Amino acid sequence: MKIPDAEAYRLLEKYGIQTVKWVMARNLQEAEIAAENLHFPVVLKVDSPDIIHKMKAGCIRTVFHRDHLKKMFEAVMSSAKRQTKNINGILLQELVYSNVEGVQELIIGVKHDSQFGKVIMFGAGGRLTDEKDVCFRLVPLTKPDAVDMTSEPKIARLITRKDKLASVLLKVSRLAEFEKISELDINPLMVSDKGLLAADVRIIV
Repeated sequence: MKIPDAEAYRLLEKYGIQTVKWVMARNLQEAEIAAENLHFPVVLKVDSPDIIHKMKAGCIRTVFHRDHLKKMFEAVMSSAKRQTKNINGILLQELVYSNVEGVQELIIGVKHDSQFGKVIMFGAGGRLTDEKDVCFRLVPLTKPDAVDMTSEPKIARLITRKDKLASVLLKVSRLAEFEKISELDINPLMVSDKGLLAADVRIIV
């Protein structure tokens, strides 16, 4: 079962994993307040246990100006309601650009392997997820494991904050070790001048 997005982000934060600034809104009025507090542009994402691939479902929109918020909010809700009645709300996030120099999109995942138990994955994420440029280790990670992982994928040559990345990998490993989860995906993990930020997370229990 996929846990609500707000719960997933709070779980990351509990283990010291930085997230993109976010607010959950249950209606348009709450979304308007949230957007003003986050500052435009913002990203709208539906939160539903029945919608896993939000982009493909048309349930993600970027809003650059307050005048467009109502239209985009209604568009996301309309797309979601065509697929399910089980909607927790709309998650609003600040927009962190991924197409500027010095920013990469990474992925960190955890899954349960029938032979080895929980394993952690790291590599290229976001638009490069399908490249399968990833590496794996067993949970729990050791510090040398985490350091090694930051250098294995091809995308590693572009990463300059490997010490901080290794720290995030260790935090995700601890989360996977001590929490009752079967799957976790942070995709993308943004590498930016604001730090390493989880921009999207999915947790299955």
